[in-house]
Amino acid sequence: MLKRRLKDAGLSDAFSPHSFRATGITNFLENGGTLEVAQRIAGHADSRTTQLYDRRGQKVLLEDMERIRYRAIQQFLAWSERAGYQHLEDIEPITVDGEVQKLLDAIETSTHTGLRDRALLGVLAYTFARIGAVVNLKVEDYYPSGKRFLLRFKEKGGKEKELPVHHKLEEILDQYLKATGLEKEPGSPLFPASIGKTGKLSRRPLVRTDAADMLKRRLKQAGLPAHYSPHSFRATGITNFLENDGTLEAAQRIAGHADSRTTKLYDRRGQKVLLEDMERIRY
Repeated sequence: MLKRRLKDAGLSDAFSPHSFRATGITNFLENGGTLEVAQRIAGHADSRTTQLYDRRGQKVLLEDMERIRYRAIQQFLAWSERAGYQHLEDIEPITVDGEVQKLLDAIETSTHTGLRDRALLGVLAYTFARIGAVVNLKVEDYYPSGKRFLLRFKEKGGKEKELPVHHKLEEILDQYLKATGLEKEPGSPLFPASIGKTGKLSRRPLVRTDAADMLKRRLKQAGLPAHYSPHSFRATGITNFLENDGTLEAAQRIAGHADSRTTKLYDRRGQKVLLEDMERIRY
């Protein structure tokens, strides 16, 4: 359709739907908008991506820039999708106040499966751990140290990370382990797979895809958006931590990131876009 309309208007047919993205960002910046706000409007995780769309003073043809930039990125994203990874820009944090608690409260606790699901989602919410590390936990990885409990995660590269357990998560885990009898089985998976629809648990470990499917079901039951993923808890937890005066350095340690710049990509505090910012786009 765009090609036809460009021809009707006597304009270059080199333009694409993505051209509006570069045009809008450039226009916004030309009218006094800031790079930070342009980044939020565009939904970029990193301001350096937004800067690539800033064409003020450039004489290079748009199609040439897009050809250079997108071939490598498209190849990488195609590989990422096949490998089951999510691009940071596609991770939707749970941003509405109370949604995490609403999700946990909506899970029935009359079955072992329900208790497991609430405990697993609680670990995601209160530790910002990667889903792969969570499903690999064993019962013995939840253990007392002094007056509090710790969780021991096996991270990327074989590294281990120990985190103190939030008091609310401790209550959820204790209830779950006692009701299921798993507290007496230190070598068993902390989050085993269920046995069909019986509400009971096997001793086979849950896998990442099982956990993702479970989250979709629980989101639907709670009346929450279905586009959230296990990784959404990572962005949500980091943002919540920083909103409550946690430091970026501490968030980095909790998240297990080697570089604080990675942690910063998960910080969604600045995603709110104001009406006056949108009005800076003037054609």
